[in-house]
Amino acid sequence: MASGGEQALDQSLSAILKLSAPAIVNNVAAPLAAALQLAVLGHEHGSAAVAAYTIVNAVISFVVNVCNFLIVVVMARVAHALGARDWRALGRTVRAALGTALAVGLLASAGLNIASRSVVDLMYPERQTVRPLALAYLSPALARLPPLMLLKAESSILCGYQHVRSASLLNLALALVDAAAFCVALGPLDLGLVSAGTALAASCTVAATIGLVLVLTSAPTDAKPHTSLCTCPPRDGSASPHDERTISLCELAYDSINVLLRSVLLSGSVLALNAAAAAQGTAVLAAHAVVLQLWMITSYVVDGFADVGTMLGSRLLGQADVAGFRRLCTKLAVLGTACGVVASFGLGYGEYALSHAFTEDAETLLHLKSVWPLLCLLQPCNALVFVYDGLLYATQSFAYLRNALFVGVVCVFAPGLAAAVAWGGDGLLNVWEAKAALNVWRACTALVRIHLLASPWERAQSSGSPMRLL
Repeated sequence: MASGGEQALDQSLSAILKLSAPAIVNNVAAPLAAALQLAVLGHEHGSAAVAAYTIVNAVISFVVNVCNFLIVVVMARVAHALGARDWRALGRTVRAALGTALAVGLLASAGLNIASRSVVDLMYPERQTVRPLALAYLSPALARLPPLMLLKAESSILCGYQHVRSASLLNLALALVDAAAFCVALGPLDLGLVSAGTALAASCTVAATIGLVLVLTSAPTDAKPHTSLCTCPPRDGSASPHDERTISLCELAYDSINVLLRSVLLSGSVLALNAAAAAQGTAVLAAHAVVLQLWMITSYVVDGFADVGTMLGSRLLGQADVAGFRRLCTKLAVLGTACGVVASFGLGYGEYALSHAFTEDAETLLHLKSVWPLLCLLQPCNALVFVYDGLLYATQSFAYLRNALFVGVVCVFAPGLAAAVAWGGDGLLNVWEAKAALNVWRACTALVRIHLLASPWERAQSSGSPMRLL
């Protein structure tokens, strides 16, 4: 039951779908733009350009995914503070998130620019036709990092406010502009990857500026004095502001470090997949890039339900409504699994059209065909993984997620990938079997945390705050 006179949240199917639709758009806009860019490269510039684009995108994606705490921790804490009507905590989270995002983006961009040659050589050694293209495209791609990180934090704050439509419209507009600029630069104008990357950096800077305005103007009325960037929040004398701020920032830092470590493990597994595919040649890497795009697109669609789990779940736990949270878990699990099944059939029936939309290269298509059944089979499992990730974020079980993924990477993924590289065989299929095994492990550990470890939820109801399982 909601506490403190707070109105109970609407958890009906229509309310969930109403929140999920813009959340899905928010998550899928960028991957769709990337998929379109990949298709343009594959048809207009060949496998070497696709390989260079894949290398750079792998590096950028690694940084973004490692900094996933800017999304999940911030969204969970903003929504929880909103449910508890703790405006001080809300303001501290907003300011810390924006400052951290900008600092991380600037540091990552500078560091990777300095180490650009080493990074490219590590990702794709001894490929002289690809290396110059990748190095040329890396600089403008890194210039996009600071505004991109800021935009990620802004979007998570807006979603925490439950202004999901504003976040989705902003990200959709950016994706459309990115796709159009990329296609025009590489198509009619034939300006090359560097000019296309520069256009993407400029569009992201504009989007981040708009996002900052939305964050500052969309806060709840009672919270606006606390979320201002230019003035000190008012004090009510109920507690030491310095001590309160220190405790809150330490908790935010602890959660962020746990998500950071988890993101390093997860992104490292994706980088390892890229490296294993690259070692088998350009055609295998090109096929791997297509599989990764399709894998992530369906995952981002289901991740819309995960975002709803984080947004609504955090508010419910902020109100100490554990029974409502459990009902939300059941509804989202059913919706996510249904989407996974639909995705499986869609990918299966659309295999020819989808694969030929990305490439006409015969060798690349052959490698795609070998891994396609696995891509279809794993979609329901992927759906559960992403939905339950969102629910676990709502409970702020960040340490549990870190520990579970560490065991999965070390004991499941790494041995499987090592065997795939050592024994060869079906090449790309063996590489992706290691990734599939990791996702099965993630699904199992998430189900255990939510449905079998019940006692922490009951204790949470009496305390009015989420429990962490270390």
